[in-house]
Amino acid sequence: MADFSDSKISLTLFEQKAEDRTSDKQPSRSGFVEITQADLDEFFSLCKNVEPEANYKGEPAIKLRIAMWDRVGRNTGKPYMSCSISPQRETRFKVDAEPLDSPSKAEPAYVFNDDEVI
Repeated sequence: MADFSDSKISLTLFEQKAEDRTSDKQPSRSGFVEITQADLDEFFSLCKNVEPEANYKGEPAIKLRIAMWDRVGRNTGKPYMSCSISPQRETRFKVDAEPLDSPSKAEPAYVFNDDEVI
C-alpha cells in the first residue's frame, strides 16, 4: 500500500478588513489553494483509499484533519492564516487499496479493415 503519511494540501487565507468589506455577506478571510498535478493525484488516491466514516447525517464520508497557523507576511507585514489538510494519524485505510485510476483511452467507434477506404 502507498505511504500517505506526508500527504497534505496547503491553503493560505488572508484577512479582509471590515472597512474593505461592503457587506456582512462578504467573507472575513479569503485565499487560495494551489495544488500541483502530482500532489492532486496522490491526494485523490489517498481519499479513495481512506476507510469512510459516518458523518453527522449518517452518510459515508472521508474525514480529514485541518490545521491553521496565524502568520505575518515577510514582505507585506499583513496577517494571514496558513492552513493544511491531511489525513488524521488514526485514519484507517481500506485493506484492499484501490489503484489510482488513469483515464481510459477511448475505444474507436468504428474498426476498419486495411482494404476499406473512408
